[in-house]
Amino acid sequence: MMTKKKKIKTLILISVSLLFLILAYSFVNSYYTKHTREAELIELPDIPLHDLSGNNFNIEQLEGLKILVFMDPDCIYCKNQIKEFKELRKRLSYLTIVGISEQPLEKLKDYINTEPFFNEPKNFMTHDYTSKMADHFWIGTTPHLLIYDENNQLIKQNKGFINADKLIAILEKVQ
Repeated sequence: MMTKKKKIKTLILISVSLLFLILAYSFVNSYYTKHTREAELIELPDIPLHDLSGNNFNIEQLEGLKILVFMDPDCIYCKNQIKEFKELRKRLSYLTIVGISEQPLEKLKDYINTEPFFNEPKNFMTHDYTSKMADHFWIGTTPHLLIYDENNQLIKQNKGFINADKLIAILEKVQ
């Protein structure tokens, strides 16, 4: 028969072993999930989007380098990102910049009336009203940038604000 001390030692040993197994499982699962998500981002998916007039288009059909920016018009970091895009656009005209937002359509229309950046050539604002793109790319923060080359292969993913100089450095490596 086990003494009280042996029972406590056995219980502690079992608890520590279970904790270790849970942590190991969590680490392996997290590693697998991260790499699965990254693999899904490598190629631009064929997910149809809608412009603010309701017309369908596929981002993968756009030519050249593409920057997708998941954004919210009320986000201060997104507003600052647009300022950086304006600087980027002055220096690199060959890009296509696509703003993607889940905000209500009327709010987005009001936004581009006050911020015409997305009405300029090679700049688009899209309405991800079903959240298919945001869900596919696991978007958890805005702004969130995805940069794809002319073959629709991922070059860079950036969560949060990035300045124009850093973007230019990234893009010049590809050109």
